[in-house]
Amino acid sequence: MDYNLQPLGEPIRLERSPIICFQLSDGNFLFGFDYSYVLLDKTQRVIVPLFAQFKQRSSNEYVEVVSNSDSGLEPRDTSKLVSMDSLQNAHRLGDFFFALHGNHFISFKILENSLFRNII
Repeated sequence: MDYNLQPLGEPIRLERSPIICFQLSDGNFLFGFDYSYVLLDKTQRVIVPLFAQFKQRSSNEYVEVVSNSDSGLEPRDTSKLVSMDSLQNAHRLGDFFFALHGNHFISFKILENSLFRNII
């Protein structure tokens, strides 16, 4: 909607409700669905798949697989990976990110070029 609360064209429809939603500093939104994340780009009026999160079967190491085929990254074999559910009850504080994942509390430092830097 615009500043007068009038529609800006056709609405963007989501197939299902996101588990988590972050407003970004540029006015866009980051949604977490099951184990994948998408960007709602309000200026282009599109939903852009970003990445999916997995955990290696043999360890607790987490891996992000980029959804964009234009990324230039080599395809990754996901047969040894298990889908990781989206984070829940997440909060950004400065350079750090805190979240609940299942029964676990997770915290990590946000990298300089990470999309998580734009979370308000």
